[in-house]
Amino acid sequence: MDKQIDSNSETTGIEDTTLTPEQEKAKPLTKKLVDNKGKFTTDLVSQYLTAIGNFDLLTAEQVVELAQEIESGEKAAIKLQKKQFKDKKQEIKLKILKKSGEKALENLCLFFYPLLVKNVESICSEHEQEIGGLIYDDLLDYGRVALVQLLKKTNSDNDVLLPDFIRVNIFTEISNYYFKNYSNYKKSY
Repeated sequence: MDKQIDSNSETTGIEDTTLTPEQEKAKPLTKKLVDNKGKFTTDLVSQYLTAIGNFDLLTAEQVVELAQEIESGEKAAIKLQKKQFKDKKQEIKLKILKKSGEKALENLCLFFYPLLVKNVESICSEHEQEIGGLIYDDLLDYGRVALVQLLKKTNSDNDVLLPDFIRVNIFTEISNYYFKNYSNYKKSY
């Protein structure tokens, strides 16, 4: 899947003198597909980890704020489901809170995703499974679901620090899933 870039060309693998207008537009996108060794990559995890490096980490206060938004969004969703609102104005306010909670959950998932990937890679390496293989993909998918469930389980009033709670529990969840589903699986060589 990886192609070596010609050493006479730029990191994009395209010489500047022969660029068409379409290639010029695609040039920034092409740079994102080049790894730090100058090879083209189609590895989505590497691309994601490279892209996430462009964002600032969340502070403890921001994590707590997002957890509070998730909590209030879930309460609003329950009230909407049970139709516990007086008028259209209150219904709209509840919908906005629900949407805000969903967005906060998405942001926290993005924040913890590199930790999830690291844990899955660790488990695969420990059990001699191919990184990028089917088991890896399955563990990553399960980890995403487990991460969302863990984030929904926590509430902002807990004395437990959310990052510590997630760090410990996401590894446990993925490990348990691996042993439940793949403990007898042997890698074929």
